[in-house]
Amino acid sequence: MADPDTLIKARIHYYGRERYYHSMQVSAVEGMKRFSGDPAFKFFYGMALVLEGRVQEGIRELDPLQSYSEVMLGSLLALIHAHKLCLTVDKEAVAVYDAKLKEERKRADDQALYYAGVFLLYVDRVDKAKEYVDRLLKINPQSKDGLVLKGWVEVSQLRESRNKNNALQYFESVLKTNSRNIEALFGKAKYFELCGHFDEANQASYTLRTVHTHRLREIKENHLNLRLASP
Repeated sequence: MADPDTLIKARIHYYGRERYYHSMQVSAVEGMKRFSGDPAFKFFYGMALVLEGRVQEGIRELDPLQSYSEVMLGSLLALIHAHKLCLTVDKEAVAVYDAKLKEERKRADDQALYYAGVFLLYVDRVDKAKEYVDRLLKINPQSKDGLVLKGWVEVSQLRESRNKNNALQYFESVLKTNSRNIEALFGKAKYFELCGHFDEANQASYTLRTVHTHRLREIKENHLNLRLASP
């Protein structure tokens, strides 16, 4: 069985991709309560507030996260994005964040690049997310989080172009070593759905439901955006 923090993060990612930002916040708060030492949940919470339009609250949550190396880069990107959404843009604050971002990006490790890439993907800056995840995989080619993120970046590009790409290979590379990886299973099902391969999508979805039945109950079936053909 996957670790509880991994399963909570999988829910957060699902809600983020589907733009259910309030549900994303609820799951992030659950993670914050259960895993108070993990700044990722605070980052996801602040991000979800911004994406829902609660910009000032999001800024307050994200600003202290600059002291956590693993989420610093993502937090800076989110803070810049949030300030630009304000009616009156604090150009001085944006300039400070931007300068810090440029410096931190030079020495960012794979974790920092991962959370930055996640944020960029969820605000539809897919090309920029690809840039970050490609650099991540140069640093750590075996990163499971990086490979899954790369797969989802490719899926996002597939949504836009409808031209088949390499998304599947990234999900499969993770599933070879962990056949229960929920994010890779979701990604595999989504890839086949977008390609119109409904038999394969059904199989991937069946595997997902078999392996993670109790967790999928927490995500209402009408939220599952897998438009699969009937068996």
